[in-house]
Amino acid sequence: MSTVVLVRCENYEYENVSNAVHRGVDLLGGPGQFAKSGEKILFKPNWLAADHPEKMTTTHPMVFKAMVAVFKTTGAILSYGDSPAIQSPEHASKMTGFRLLPKLKESPWQISNREEKCLLVKASRTRNS
Repeated sequence: MSTVVLVRCENYEYENVSNAVHRGVDLLGGPGQFAKSGEKILFKPNWLAADHPEKMTTTHPMVFKAMVAVFKTTGAILSYGDSPAIQSPEHASKMTGFRLLPKLKESPWQISNREEKCLLVKASRTRNS
């Protein structure tokens, strides 16, 4: 059985998104359930199309930023990457608002488009809230 957590968030202001993401990950048992210090983690933002965040085609950059903040606490080595079907990853990152994220202190890494082995993690505990 998989665990799904839904947490209401009124808008995409970073503070609200961050609170909601932290609560959701905590309800799943915390980031330590999914990542350990020194482990390489690749976040995939799901760039279906190179659309602006307002079109809601991809993961919103503030949700992504909040997830990065949560998982940085584990000491894992974080990167992100995707392979859009139509445009290049660089173009998609610019159009979707992700190009700005590597310039922030909270997420100082580059787009990764290298092939590497990835571990898919599936939550398996059930929690009531």
